[in-house]
Amino acid sequence: METQNITREQHEQRLVRAFILPQRQDRYIELLSKPRRRIDVLNELSHFKHLDPRWTREIPKQFHSALQIAEFLRSKGAPNLCWAISEDEHLDSKETPLAEAIGYIFGTWYRNLFVMHSGQARLF
Repeated sequence: METQNITREQHEQRLVRAFILPQRQDRYIELLSKPRRRIDVLNELSHFKHLDPRWTREIPKQFHSALQIAEFLRSKGAPNLCWAISEDEHLDSKETPLAEAIGYIFGTWYRNLFVMHSGQARLF
C-alpha cells in the first residue's frame, strides 16, 4: 500500500483507532498532535498499557533475525512500506521500507509500533 497522500495525523489516527482501547483513543489522538505531549504518548505505548489485546499479536519466538520477521509479516499481508511510530526519532513518523525498519530496530531496546496495510499488521 502506497501511503504518499496520507498525512502523519491520518496515519496516527488510524493506528489509535485500530490498536488503542476505545476509551483512550480520543486522548491519544489529542496528545499525539501536540509536539510537547507526543513523548508522553510514545512512553505510554512502550508499556503497552492501553493496547487493545484483541488486535495485538507477538512475533513468534522462532524468528531470530530481522529478515525472518520481515518475511513473516509479508506472509501475513504486510506491504513493502510501513509507517512507524517509535521512541526512536530516526523512525518516528516516517514511512519506511518494512525490511529496513525492522533491521534498524532489531536487537535495540526501543519499543516500536509499526502500522502497515491500514493497521492490519503490526510489530511491537
